Amino acid sequence: MNPSSLYSLIHFLTEDQIELFRSWAKQHSRSPKKNPRYLQLFDRMEKMQSFDSKAIRKPPFDNSSTFYKSREMLIEKLIRCFTIENNPFPNYEALMRTAFDFAAIDLAREYFRKQYEWLKAKGIAIDLYCLMDYKDNQIMDFDIDLAEGIEVPSTWELLEVLNAQSSARKMVEQARQTFKESRDVRKQFSSEINDFLEGLGNVELDDYHRLKLKVASEILKFDFEKAADYQFDLTISLLNKSHRVFAIRMIREISNAITLFLLQGNREKATELTMILSGVEVKNELEEKQKEERWIRRSIETAFTFGIPELAENGIEKMDAWQSLFNSAHIARYHFIASLCFVFAGDFEKGHQVLRRLINSPREVRQHLHWQIDVLDCIFHLEKGNFDYLESTLDSKRKKFRSLPYVSMVLKGIDRLVKEQGRVSVKMVEEIIEIQNEMETIDSQRREIRYFNFAFYLEAKLKSLSLRKIYADALGSEITPIAI
Repeated sequence: MNPSSLYSLIHFLTEDQIELFRSWAKQHSRSPKKNPRYLQLFDRMEKMQSFDSKAIRKPPFDNSSTFYKSREMLIEKLIRCFTIENNPFPNYEALMRTAFDFAAIDLAREYFRKQYEWLKAKGIAIDLYCLMDYKDNQIMDFDIDLAEGIEVPSTWELLEVLNAQSSARKMVEQARQTFKESRDVRKQFSSEINDFLEGLGNVELDDYHRLKLKVASEILKFDFEKAADYQFDLTISLLNKSHRVFAIRMIREISNAITLFLLQGNREKATELTMILSGVEVKNELEEKQKEERWIRRSIETAFTFGIPELAENGIEKMDAWQSLFNSAHIARYHFIASLCFVFAGDFEKGHQVLRRLINSPREVRQHLHWQIDVLDCIFHLEKGNFDYLESTLDSKRKKFRSLPYVSMVLKGIDRLVKEQGRVSVKMVEEIIEIQNEMETIDSQRREIRYFNFAFYLEAKLKSLSLRKIYADALGSEITPIAI
């Protein structure tokens, strides 16, 4: 590539684009404290008032090898930043001409394959002027390989599609922010999204962005069933072309679909997608971390929601291996709900094993769930018949949590069960239900009850049923409400 054309390209950038590229380059640098050589070359050329080949080749670029490697790297990073990573470039045509020049041809192929997916079967992101001006063998081979039988759009048509994609991305982001607003505001923006989709005319927005907008529109209307269906279609669309899709995008969208099916209560699709998520192929450490983090979260939530303790156990085992991906609050939360998952299924031994991992964890992890751990630990010891242990510890626990009415009531009830050697009476259940019903009217106590419903636990013991069955009968649903 002629250095002067690279200079022209750099000086075509706006001030905002220059700062964006510098920030992006430092963010992707192995050593954030030291600017990489290609960024040093970028800074030198950006500061020039006019092109000066001699000034460019001053140290550290007086060595030809260093200069050529830095120049090629700079070209690659510019294209990655402003195309592959979806940051808008102020002049598409100028960048495409640069992409087809010199050493950037392989990267141009990669970029155009991604653009091809974005534009679906309507065409590929090859600037028509580039095809006219650069007819060397590499370009023509690429054209035949990728575009055979496909109509290549004009530059203007291509820009219309790219602008529509950019608008779609902005609307999806705005939808996230609008979700926190009032019902009327959400409804209004949902209508704006639908108007945008209807007003596209001949501009064919790709399936990914079109479905993303439909999902956002339905979520704003709190229609999670339709949102889940659209998200599932979007996920299947990505899976059908997985070899051309960023793994991180795939992981994110499958995870979003699982969340929506959890809200909808669709066990079949939530578990199916959880398994699919675990099998997404990754190519680097970053993608692997993204996949493991999302899979651990969704597997434990799916297990808790639909009562699949084995899935929760798998999630916790993976979390232990990938603890660096989670903050202490998430580690505590997911261990606790995995333990509850076994309680609901009636497997108190495995539930206690999971809880002990949490009890033996550092204090900064346990502090996020102080009373919940103590209460659940007491329940496990009660189920095991460790009455002597409970007699020796309950007094101290009751003093510790005397400022929490609901917790104090639960510990008092456990003390009563210890005296009765674990036997539950109808009278006791009725008394606890009456007390809890009064507490349900107070927000703070209602939240505590949602962590662990003591009345439901007593009823399960009285009727020799699983806690999940009691929840299902009381709530009219097999779904465990995620309230933790």
